[in-house]
Amino acid sequence: MTQSTRKPRCDSVTGQIAIHQNLDKGLPTPAMDKAAKPFFDSLVLSKAHHEWTPAQLNLAAQVAADSVVINRMRKLIAKDGDVIANSRGELVPHPAHKLLDMAIKRVGSNMRLLQLGAIKDVRDLLPGRRAEDEARKLIGDDESLLA
Repeated sequence: MTQSTRKPRCDSVTGQIAIHQNLDKGLPTPAMDKAAKPFFDSLVLSKAHHEWTPAQLNLAAQVAADSVVINRMRKLIAKDGDVIANSRGELVPHPAHKLLDMAIKRVGSNMRLLQLGAIKDVRDLLPGRRAEDEARKLIGDDESLLA
């Protein structure tokens, strides 16, 4: 009897076990600031665990770090205003606008790169993602069904 090299279907018992085992293992987290971790965590939840490659996880960490920069620049601009006085007293655009624009462009570029990893049509991936979401709801934040 030959063994199949096909992945188990997400709606099968074997597929459900694989989903729960993947959630228990977790994903390797690249080094990042504490402020970037919530952004990274939300990015990771956008795809099923088995869809992430190490290179994509590093890109997600960069997107998270740039998201922190974007928030910081937006707060600075909101506090100081869009236009500030320079050393000669002339009104000039806030320098944070340039940093904000660069960070937004990097995020957009890296988000497009993250989409390149998809090897299937998104419609083929949706059942697996839904099954993983349901498994995540069952497990909760602290507990594991397989422990």
